[in-house]
Amino acid sequence: MSDTWWIGEDQLDDEQKDVIGLPLDSSFLVMGPPGCGKTNLLLLRGNYMVFGGYPNIAIVVFTRSLQEFIASGGAQYAFPASKIMTSRRFAETALQDAGRTFNLPNRFEAQRAYCPEHLKKLIEEEKSWPAL
Repeated sequence: MSDTWWIGEDQLDDEQKDVIGLPLDSSFLVMGPPGCGKTNLLLLRGNYMVFGGYPNIAIVVFTRSLQEFIASGGAQYAFPASKIMTSRRFAETALQDAGRTFNLPNRFEAQRAYCPEHLKKLIEEEKSWPAL
């Protein structure tokens, strides 16, 4: 790939390749110490899913700085930056796409509670996950 820590699929070890090739219709938890390649695997797995016929995915993170960092690596893998978003943006987008109106509170702590609460309510009422 390049001389950065973003690596290509041909540079993965066998365990990492196994993670990329896990079944597309299931969820998995990948754990490991810092620097072991989890973020690389996340983006490579995202590509694998998109090209495998599951384009309705998102990488959801807690902070904008982490979102920007992962998006910078996503460019190395041709993973769409628009699919890497903060949890707040994910909730807002899902609510808007479902036609829900909402007014975010002014205080950050209140916003953190508001978005998941309304997203949970949407999922319970719709009995499905909104498309992104």
